[in-house]
Amino acid sequence: MKNRTLRFQMMIVLFTMLIIMVVFGRVIYGVFEKQYSARLLEMSTDVAEQYAHDINTRYMAYQEALESFAYDSTVNRFLSTDSDYEKLTLIQSYDNLQLAYKKMNPGLYGIVLLKKDGTIFSDTSGGSSVNVASTAPAFDELQRGMCSALIIESEKAYIAIMRDVYQSGEIRKKVGGCMFVITARMLTNNPETADSEAREIFIIDENLRIISGNTHIAAGSLLPENYRQYLSGDSLQSQSIDNDYIAVSRTISSPGWMVLCITPRSVVFSELNGIKYTTYILILCMLLLVSAIYLLQGIRLSKAFSLFTEHIDAIAEGRDVAPIKLHSSAEFHRLAKAFNRMMKQLETLNANNLEYHERILMQDIENKQSQLLALQTQINPHFLYNTLECINSAGAICGSREVEEMTTALAYLFRYACKGSHIVRLQDELNSLQYYLSIQEIRFPEHFSVSYDIPANLMNCSVLKFLLQPIVENSIQHGFHECEGHRRICISAALEAQDLLISIVDNGTGMSEIELMQLQERLDSPNKDLDRVGLNNIQRRIRLYYSDVYGLQIKSRAGEGTSVIARLPAVEFDYEREKIHV
Repeated sequence: MKNRTLRFQMMIVLFTMLIIMVVFGRVIYGVFEKQYSARLLEMSTDVAEQYAHDINTRYMAYQEALESFAYDSTVNRFLSTDSDYEKLTLIQSYDNLQLAYKKMNPGLYGIVLLKKDGTIFSDTSGGSSVNVASTAPAFDELQRGMCSALIIESEKAYIAIMRDVYQSGEIRKKVGGCMFVITARMLTNNPETADSEAREIFIIDENLRIISGNTHIAAGSLLPENYRQYLSGDSLQSQSIDNDYIAVSRTISSPGWMVLCITPRSVVFSELNGIKYTTYILILCMLLLVSAIYLLQGIRLSKAFSLFTEHIDAIAEGRDVAPIKLHSSAEFHRLAKAFNRMMKQLETLNANNLEYHERILMQDIENKQSQLLALQTQINPHFLYNTLECINSAGAICGSREVEEMTTALAYLFRYACKGSHIVRLQDELNSLQYYLSIQEIRFPEHFSVSYDIPANLMNCSVLKFLLQPIVENSIQHGFHECEGHRRICISAALEAQDLLISIVDNGTGMSEIELMQLQERLDSPNKDLDRVGLNNIQRRIRLYYSDVYGLQIKSRAGEGTSVIARLPAVEFDYEREKIHV
């Protein structure tokens, strides 16, 4: 969106937001639909398992009752005898036995006996009249190995289960069989009463015939073709979700039946579709409202940006403009304040830069003056050396050892000052200091003593030339003035992080707090006159050559002495760099 207007960019962003929200709504609906389908699948699985468990439990109870009935002696004698008289004597006991079993087993519609010769004895106990003609095919199915047989009579479904009857005695001899005819609704837990309007429940036998269910499909009918793909087959259970149905199939182990729960997606999600469309309408209304607010705010922002850019263009053209004022929003108000503050800081910076350049110019002039002064001091140095040598020779001839030593020390100091770079080793600076002290000891014999505490590894550090001499001179001339007792000066050096600290401590008269504060103020803002020497000169040279981070720090107490600490960067002396100054 390079070089596009803010309004156009905001329209693009708004359109992108619209697409994102629609896609987001669709994704959310898809996730909700998937979760709802999984929940329905879980509920259908629970229903199928519950039906399978209840049917299996009731089926096993009827099987146990049938086995008990088949072993009863009355049934055994009734099927074993060929005497009509004996049958008449057993009929009352047999009827009572049937009535007792029907009372103990609700849903037991009738009991039918089958003799070995094929004769069928229907239920004669009253309360039910099982059609012998309908039971004969059931006997045939059961004798072929079927676990159960479906009987349809008067549009009602019944389940027949059979057990062989054997003659009591040592030798087991089959005398016939007995069959329980059970109401399908009672055995299958009345799926017709299921309160779900959407879920279809089917109880199916091994031949895919419907035993019972909660649909309009009649019992005994074959399961519709489009439902058969959802059956579990050889597995115990199967689950399926497709575009049409949510289906769960569960096998009932004992009778070999199956429970099939099918939920049409169109029925279940019809209410969700209404919710989906309502949600889309609400999202659309919300987007329209947001778009209107967004566009209005965009117009305000565009105007504010235009005013801001016009102000910047005017400044770029060099025109004098008043501070900008933007009140369209709190953010723009802060932006305007920050911009005005920045412009004020730029004006201050420009003024400081001008002052800085003026100061640099003055420093250049000052450096040139210093160079001229240095050239003036170097006029014919051989003449001065020769003069000092003449004085030295005269002192030797006259036998004045002090004159000889003083002129030798002065010649070394003069040569040290005039030749070489202004950066030297600490060792060289200490050597020059010892020549200076030799002169002072001749001048003030046994007036003071000097001690050194400097590690050997620091002797090669770089320092400014004549860094120590003015400080020691201050101690001798000012620190030891009117001081009684033995006067001591201690010179030490140490490393602190990346800095070299050189300390000159004396036990002289010291200074009061006011004097110390005044001296430190003069050092922090040294006078720029070139003819000034001493501590001001050292402080200024350190800060000019290094930076304001380095310099002199003074500690003193009246009557206790003074400590001067010079802080320099700890840098090894570079012979290659400094030899060009020789």
